[in-house]
Amino acid sequence: MRPILAALLLVTALRAQVASRHLKVAPGADIPITIIQGRRPGPTLALVAGIHGYEYTPILALQRVRANLSPEALSGTVILVHVANLPSFLKRTIYYGPDGALSERIAHVLTAEVIEKADYLIDLHCGDGNESLRPYSYWMRTGWPSASRTSSSTTSS
Repeated sequence: MRPILAALLLVTALRAQVASRHLKVAPGADIPITIIQGRRPGPTLALVAGIHGYEYTPILALQRVRANLSPEALSGTVILVHVANLPSFLKRTIYYGPDGALSERIAHVLTAEVIEKADYLIDLHCGDGNESLRPYSYWMRTGWPSASRTSSSTTSS
């Protein structure tokens, strides 16, 4: 395990371990995460759900992933961000306050504590209660050819 992930866990890092905790943002806005450390070393994948308040499907999907992903069979680490924006989820809106300050703090903590520590990131979304979306995926061209190739091949499969 990379030392940075050990700091994220705030526990002794052992192979084939599952640990859950909250990333501290503000009262009522802490971010529930689970880190699944595989038996063998490998890349880190972050799966993020719950950015928007009415997107239940990705939140439920990550609960299933946590229940069915065995650290014994895993190479690398999976970081599950169960509900990235808890105030948004509870209030069914993306913004918590009129100035957006809490959303900005949530974005900062997610970036510093999850995204910057991941080799790969999948940000899960779905249609709102009244939306009907076609299945799709997209990737961003980053300016780094190897990252763009990996993103493109992952989403095109």
